[in-house]
Amino acid sequence: MANWKDVPDGTYRARAKEGVLTQSKDEKPMVVATLDLLDEEWKGVAMTWRGVLYGKTPEVSEKNIARTMESLRYMGWRGDDISRLDGITENEVDVEIKREKYKEEWEPKIKWINKSGAAKVG
Repeated sequence: MANWKDVPDGTYRARAKEGVLTQSKDEKPMVVATLDLLDEEWKGVAMTWRGVLYGKTPEVSEKNIARTMESLRYMGWRGDDISRLDGITENEVDVEIKREKYKEEWEPKIKWINKSGAAKVG
């Protein structure tokens, strides 16, 4: 099976297999979900997405929360209790992957989760 660190930048089909409400290292609220890539070459490769629920200013926090909630809805989350992520494994989504430097090494990271088919043209 392919290694997640080898996934190139791009948009891929994926489906969440689990998710949880947790905290960052500095104790800020966030959602962490594991998604399996579905495209043939990368099928079954698991990647982690972190949806932040905070920001440096109230305006940034509001935008981050809204985008995290939107991503969860795309995955299939229903309900109003963020501590229960029921349904996030139900929908196929498109994930945008872009490499970022982490501890002196470039690694792929899920930057965006979008509604399935929304990123495709033609």
